[in-house]
Amino acid sequence: MLLPRFLDKGPGLEQPSNLDLSVQNYVDECLISASKNAAIDLGRHGGYFEMPMGSIESIPFWIVKNDSFIPTQDDVENEFSKYIHVRLLKCLDDFSVLKEEGFEITPGPISLDPSINENSITVKLEYPLSIQKGSQKYTLSAFSVTIENARLKSILEIARQISQNKLNKASTCISCIYDLATMHDVFVDIGV
Repeated sequence: MLLPRFLDKGPGLEQPSNLDLSVQNYVDECLISASKNAAIDLGRHGGYFEMPMGSIESIPFWIVKNDSFIPTQDDVENEFSKYIHVRLLKCLDDFSVLKEEGFEITPGPISLDPSINENSITVKLEYPLSIQKGSQKYTLSAFSVTIENARLKSILEIARQISQNKLNKASTCISCIYDLATMHDVFVDIGV
């Protein structure tokens, strides 16, 4: 379940107008889409948007020889930010859809703050927008979305434990992987 949230608009906390909602909804939809796709793609690519050295095609290797490239929580959240930034701008398409409806929109710099939690991912976006349509002028800047039932943190934790175990031992304990998957209620495919 995806839950966009309206954040306060600053002093006054006035009720948003329909124009506010048009722009707000447009940005929210793009933020939801980019965040959901980021969770799926980073889950598939070991927590990476930009593949690290030693990767083959889109498969990152967390262990190369005896060197560890296991991403930390901060690393994954940084990769999540990079992914969302690129996909968000692509989705917004310089607000061309809204400009066709008569909006003039001047964007400021994007600042993203994703938080990968146990069963959800929250993305806060600070994106100052100066908006004008006809004689109405206003600004929006704070956007937020929460993706519920996102298990990215659990999936990456299992992968970290499996990789860490491999670094510490010459062989891989298949029953340990099964136990981890069962404990976290996820499916682990072990390619042979």
